[in-house]
Amino acid sequence: MKPIAIIAEFNPFHQGHDFLLTTLRSHVTTTTPLIIILSGSFVQRGEPALFTKWRRAAWAIQSGADVVLELPTVYALSAAPAFAAGAVRLAALIGCQQLAFGSEIGTAHDFYEIYQKRKKIEQVPFSPGNYTYGQYITNQLRPLLTPTQQKMLDSPNALLGIEYEAARSTYASKMELYPILRSNRHDSMTIEKGFASGTLLRKAFQKNDTAFLHAYLPQIVKNDLNDIRSQGEYTDYTRYGDFILYALRQQSLDTLRTLPAFSEGLEQRFLHVVSHSNTWHDALCKLKTRRYSYSRLCRMGSYIVLHPAASLFQQAYKEGPPYARILGLSPVGRKFIKQSSAVIPYVSKIPPFLKQASLFAKEMMSLDMRATDLQHLSFVGSPFHTGNIDFYHPPYILPD
Repeated sequence: MKPIAIIAEFNPFHQGHDFLLTTLRSHVTTTTPLIIILSGSFVQRGEPALFTKWRRAAWAIQSGADVVLELPTVYALSAAPAFAAGAVRLAALIGCQQLAFGSEIGTAHDFYEIYQKRKKIEQVPFSPGNYTYGQYITNQLRPLLTPTQQKMLDSPNALLGIEYEAARSTYASKMELYPILRSNRHDSMTIEKGFASGTLLRKAFQKNDTAFLHAYLPQIVKNDLNDIRSQGEYTDYTRYGDFILYALRQQSLDTLRTLPAFSEGLEQRFLHVVSHSNTWHDALCKLKTRRYSYSRLCRMGSYIVLHPAASLFQQAYKEGPPYARILGLSPVGRKFIKQSSAVIPYVSKIPPFLKQASLFAKEMMSLDMRATDLQHLSFVGSPFHTGNIDFYHPPYILPD
């Protein structure tokens, strides 16, 4: 039994995700645990997930996953290298021996070769010029690669796969990469080989395009959509954006400098732009430059409302995840947890965990809980605006 980890958002769980799990299951036994490392209430591009982490965990378990663990918010709201490192380290700490992920192109050997060549380039001191550090690395790396590997540098999932390989090489050298070819990009705006991307599906949900959603979502998700919409159990991004505008207008330059990523004078620019913007979307358009991507700016927006200390991020990057929060279990997953030789504690109930947790773990968990509260406060339906949801919401358990 070699537990296989899958790093995911499932926002929403769609036919491409179902294909990934089905493909994996077809190559392993029914007792091989499939472990999902799931971004929780916020996702890596820096905004609340459209649906709750428990809905998304249930969809995964009902579709063949065995364990769903929450990726701590520190890592879920980090740039790709730290995001990948946090997820890979969590998978390794609970005993996963393989890491599966969807990629537009590339084999495990391709990912290994690209990272080994990139590592040599990174050892040479970088002199700032007309390029960012990332652009410099890419320009130096591209001529050293095969044509297929060069294409991987232009494919978002493959680029993330390179970061998975970097994390595997650094923190979990015995783990094996298991890339599975996908037919489209996660942000594709077109239908490719019968699959719709998460980006398209989120837009369709927000437009209430039921016909499109029903054509490209698994039945288990379609079964929940009417309840989710009628109850307002989904994020209103305009409402969330207003929280950012309000929170930022209360901040001083000194306070902003204590948050992650606020450097290079960006704190001054943020304060100036937001004070002259009517919406968060308007502010993002004004803040966006070639140097600063939307994802980075959105993550900075999340730091403003969640208010994590930069020192917490630094400690998390150094020490790795201090717990494994359970969001969902199948019968196989329950057996895996009972027999697991994990070197960090599993958490299904927060109050008893907090009684014995270290200060670092408590601060990490506190950020997870603030993220959930903020996501729910941003929901359309007012019944979901209550706080401390993490204290009483149980994991999704699939019965025998």
